[in-house]
Amino acid sequence: GGIGLSVGGNNFPLKGGKGSDWDGGFRSPALISGGFLPASVLGSSSRMVMHLCDWYTTFAHLAGLSAADPVDGVANVDGVDVWEGLVDNVPPPRELLHLSPKALMSKDPASGDWYKLVTYETGNTMWTDPDYPSTTCANPLLDFPVTCRPVNGAPIGPQPFPYDCGDLEQDQGCLYNLDLDPEERENLNLTETRVHATMIEQMKRLNEEYFEPWRGCENTDLYCDLATGFWGEASNANPTGFPFYGSRPYWG
Repeated sequence: GGIGLSVGGNNFPLKGGKGSDWDGGFRSPALISGGFLPASVLGSSSRMVMHLCDWYTTFAHLAGLSAADPVDGVANVDGVDVWEGLVDNVPPPRELLHLSPKALMSKDPASGDWYKLVTYETGNTMWTDPDYPSTTCANPLLDFPVTCRPVNGAPIGPQPFPYDCGDLEQDQGCLYNLDLDPEERENLNLTETRVHATMIEQMKRLNEEYFEPWRGCENTDLYCDLATGFWGEASNANPTGFPFYGSRPYWG
C-alpha cells in the first residue's frame, strides 16, 4: 500500500510502496479457497510469480471461456492461465513479468532465480519498520526537511525519496536477485553483468510493444496532462490524441 502522509500502508520488510517500482509497490498476498480446489493443495502455499491480470485469464479458462477481448486500438488481454501451476505443481507459465516501462522481472534459466531490473527514477525509496509509522514517524508533521514519511504516497505527481537507477537507453539500471535479496538492498548491476545485459535487451523489446489505453479523466485537462506526463499524438491507435503511454516514455 501507500506509505505517504495521507495513507497508512506498511510493506515491511519490502522496499518502497505504492507508486514506486520497488517490490513494496508491487508484491501482495493472495489466497484462494473453496470446494473446487483439489484436496492436495488445501493448506499449501505458493511462491509463483504472477500478475493481477492472470486471475481473469485463469477464471475464464475454468469457466470454459476465452479470455481474449480484441478491440481495435487496444491491446488484447495480457494474462496467462496459472491454474495448473497452482494446483498441479507444473512449471509456472511466466518467466518474464513486465512490471512497467521502467521495471522488469525475469527468471534466470541458469540459476532459476528471479531477478528484477529497475531503470530511470523511482520514488518512495525506503524501508519501513514492522510498526511503521507508529514509532519511526511518531510526529511526521514536525519532520522537516522530510526524512521519515513520504509527503506523497500516490502514483501521481512528484515522487518523494527518489532514486535514479540510470537510463535504460544507455544500458543502465539497478539489478536485484529477488530470491536471495527480496528487500532489494544489494544492487548487482556490476557483478551479474550477464543477467543485467540480458534483461536490458528484454526490457527494450517489451517496451516497444507496451501500450496503456486512455482511461478517461473527470478532472481538468491540466490534471490529465500532469497525471500522464504528456499529451499524445493522434494516430490510428489513439485517434483523439489524448494522453496515453504508447507514443513515448511517460517519465520523459
